[in-house]
Amino acid sequence: MSTWTDNLTMETMAKERANPPFDVRKMSIEHHGSESDLVKKEKFMLEASRDPVFYSADIYDLTKDQIRERTMQRIQRLAHYVTSESVDDFQKRMELMSLLDPGLWTRLGVHYGLFLGAIRSGATPNQFSYWMEKGVIACQGMFGCFGMTELAHGSNVAGLETTAHFDAQTDEFVIHTPNLGATKWWIGGAAQTATHCSVFAQLIVKGKRYGTKTFIVPLRDPKSFQLLPGINIGDIGKKMGRDGIDNGYIQFTNVRIPRAYMLMKHTQVTRDGEVREPPLQQLTYGALLQGRTAMVADAANTAKKALTISVRYAAARRQFKSDAKAQYETQILDYPIHQRRLMPLVAQAVAFGYTALELQRLFEETSQALEALEPGDPNLEATIEKLKETHSTSAGLKAFCTWATLETIDRSRQACGGHGYSSYNGFANMHADFAVHCTWEGDNTILALQAGRFLISAYQDALDGKEQVSAGTKYLNNIEQVLAAKCESDEALDTLDGIDRGWATVAAHAVKKASEDYQACLKA
Repeated sequence: MSTWTDNLTMETMAKERANPPFDVRKMSIEHHGSESDLVKKEKFMLEASRDPVFYSADIYDLTKDQIRERTMQRIQRLAHYVTSESVDDFQKRMELMSLLDPGLWTRLGVHYGLFLGAIRSGATPNQFSYWMEKGVIACQGMFGCFGMTELAHGSNVAGLETTAHFDAQTDEFVIHTPNLGATKWWIGGAAQTATHCSVFAQLIVKGKRYGTKTFIVPLRDPKSFQLLPGINIGDIGKKMGRDGIDNGYIQFTNVRIPRAYMLMKHTQVTRDGEVREPPLQQLTYGALLQGRTAMVADAANTAKKALTISVRYAAARRQFKSDAKAQYETQILDYPIHQRRLMPLVAQAVAFGYTALELQRLFEETSQALEALEPGDPNLEATIEKLKETHSTSAGLKAFCTWATLETIDRSRQACGGHGYSSYNGFANMHADFAVHCTWEGDNTILALQAGRFLISAYQDALDGKEQVSAGTKYLNNIEQVLAAKCESDEALDTLDGIDRGWATVAAHAVKKASEDYQACLKA
């Protein structure tokens, strides 16, 4: 006798959704930060779902060039919104785009997050106004890319070899690629679409090197899209994922730009070649934090997307009978072992979402503090401490969250059995698109080391009696008492205060062990 009916799947899902033990709407509001933010995202998703430009059912069968063409059509559509709504609203719209089309999210993120972020953090007020007038916000005559990584040096900023010689006679910088290894590589948008590039290059004035600075370099005529003299660009071609991004390489051969095209909020070069540097070089790297912050949010959203597929499948899929007298086979979600496969991942994805909201708040506070700094500012030391905290926190979370999400995608695929192997369920593209998060904006292993170094340093300071003012390391204050703390009772773990104190002790012991292991390695 058959245990299948054509309406069984829909009936099963309706039953699963009936009478939840909590208010689903309230939970959704908490996940998105506020009711107003949730309502906005619902509005944005409705607009995308009804717009034929965002049709995606055929995405699995398109070629690289077809995907790139569609990406540019979508960018043209989104350009309307970036000029008609607030920055905050557009950022929320882009969070949804990352779920719908990761390549689109990245291509716009390169322009608005990295290219515009470099201008925002590195330009003087007059320079910022100049580039706004050039059309950087509306993508009118100006579409940017981010020229940091080089073929032989990756994202080792201090080791980059592209040069920017100052020519005092013409009041210009000469941007040059001295060798093959200095070729700008993996530059998103360079291959076909970018008109300008924020180029990281070694500043050289009167024969003296002053380290890596950022320069805005025109690449193409914004009307004809012909390459400008001295610019050599190539297409890197098909990648593992995110084919909507036209990644390319760039070589510069004695390309001249006005002196004012060097971003001079921090380091300035005067008309006669005097170089004025900031007292702390850390101030120049604030732009690199935005991408990592965005990736933590994207990790949370992508993990939830993967789990939405696998948990729904587990609720609807029936396999074997746990009771011989039952009318239908058992939902695989009812098997404890399957719950153990997925439910911890659901909890983790939810935690990532709240973590992303907090990291975004920290990033915004840091950005505002950096933009408000003036020469001799009494808040300089506090701002530097906040920048250090934001850098280490974003580094550690970017590494942990993206690694965990990549694993979540594959475990979700495996939890769907044979059906999980089809490209049309979304897992294959999702895994291929997301995998790069573990590499770009800093390799995860290196970022984890940076976070660990910050924590070990904070632990050593705590042992020396230095008060920890950063929110992320305050638990190290009164370190001996924190390490010795014990749970008073099982009931204490049912309170937020008890959980908070418990995690403080667990984290303190983890950092203590890391510090002791590090010291042992130094002595070995």
